[in-house]
Amino acid sequence: MKANPTVIISLPCTRSQTVCLVVALLTWAATFFPMETRASTLEETLRSEPARKLAAEARKMGDPKRGAILFYQPYLACRKCHAPDADGNQIGPALTRWEERITDEEIVEAVLEPSKRVRKGYETIRIRHSSGRVIVGLKIDDGDPLILRDATVASKTYSIPRNEIDAIQKDRSSVMPEGLVNQLAGRGQFLDLVSYLLAIRDGGLDRARDLEPPPQLYATRPLPEYENRVDHRGLIESWNAQSFQRGQAIYERVCRNCHGTHDQPGSLPTALRFATGVLKNGSDPYSMYQTITRGFGMMLPQTWLVPQQKYDVIHYIREAYFRTHNPSQYVEVTEKWLEALPEGDTRGPRPKPLEPWSVMDYGPTLTATYEIGSDGTNFAYKGIAMRLDGGTGGVARGSHFAIFDHDTMRWAAVWSGNGFIDWEGVLFNGKHAVHPRIVGRLQPENRTGPGWAHPDSGAWTDIRLQGRDGRRYGPLPRKWAHYEGLLHDGDRTVVLYRVGATEVREAFRLLAHEP
Repeated sequence: MKANPTVIISLPCTRSQTVCLVVALLTWAATFFPMETRASTLEETLRSEPARKLAAEARKMGDPKRGAILFYQPYLACRKCHAPDADGNQIGPALTRWEERITDEEIVEAVLEPSKRVRKGYETIRIRHSSGRVIVGLKIDDGDPLILRDATVASKTYSIPRNEIDAIQKDRSSVMPEGLVNQLAGRGQFLDLVSYLLAIRDGGLDRARDLEPPPQLYATRPLPEYENRVDHRGLIESWNAQSFQRGQAIYERVCRNCHGTHDQPGSLPTALRFATGVLKNGSDPYSMYQTITRGFGMMLPQTWLVPQQKYDVIHYIREAYFRTHNPSQYVEVTEKWLEALPEGDTRGPRPKPLEPWSVMDYGPTLTATYEIGSDGTNFAYKGIAMRLDGGTGGVARGSHFAIFDHDTMRWAAVWSGNGFIDWEGVLFNGKHAVHPRIVGRLQPENRTGPGWAHPDSGAWTDIRLQGRDGRRYGPLPRKWAHYEGLLHDGDRTVVLYRVGATEVREAFRLLAHEP
């Protein structure tokens, strides 16, 4: 299929801005590129193909520079375990030096099936301590005391006297969870990531340093200051029937969708089932708190929860799932265990009422009427809000966003921040005569009006219907512009419309952000 030349419009980016974007206007004479056919997940599609074929495609079509940016993304957690410049004291094996060279196909298999072959020295073991605590780590010294490296924090080690160990269990699965590739936007990103892994295997540490992206391409937001001073003991000792009920409400509205219930699996195949599964990051209350706060594997940090809410849902999981259905994961809270917790002097902010509409996974886009700014002059009445940064949880869990208004065929706004929108409106909190307003730092903004000049006259005058309030409403005339729909490819959203007789395929993509 032959396409007309691609028009690239680059928005200016200054040091004060936190978003750099490129709008790619891909114009075809008649038809758009076909969407690739997939199984239910990207991982399943890729695993159905020969590893040799995928490795060859990565060599031919993958970009190691783009792959390096993916490797460093916090939501994939690759660098957390495989830091290229680490001294060997890490959770995952070094990828820039190999005692026995790994083949291209084996690299593909390691990404898609991490537990198929675990490199010697990186097998995990599970220790049940006499206090009831379960410790998962990598064995450093098999003597007495037994020394383990923590399975999630490479700098943390445990020295455990043999007489304090109740049981030792070898874990046949890799610390690296399966399903990580499902966080990629599509096949192209997978080939980029494999291309990077091949490049640093062949070129070693020097090549890894050459490919290392600047921090602004992968930096994550820091934790709130109060997280360093949380009174974990006080929150745990305050558990009661009310905290159980609050935790149940959070679980039913938020966690159940992925993790399922006692009887039904969740919608995410790789999400742990609490009634039967084993927590890789520790099942004691403090370890579970850290998982919720910092994320682990495919699970992103639940930044919308304050400390009390985190411990409420932990209490519910322990009592409703671990104690009765999965006792191996139930860690008794003893005085000795409580004394070992970090000291703190705060319980964090007061919880806000749980609003299910603000924590739902809407997918990569959410269509509604949006107010932009606070002066009441800019509305996207047919606004398609989309997430620009990668990750799970849908559009509401992002930190960089854009709105396309398909009445006017304009990109109405680009913004960044934690919060997405204020959730005001009849569709969300039930309020009438108000529209949801974007929350965060407004970047480029296009005021209400046509996004394209008239294809015949070149005029920009807005000739749409004018209401009694003086505002313009409705779509542009069909001969001027016509909206045709959306295409989704992973996290990528492409808007389809016509301007006159010309077909337009348009998408925003986040290139860089500064913390």
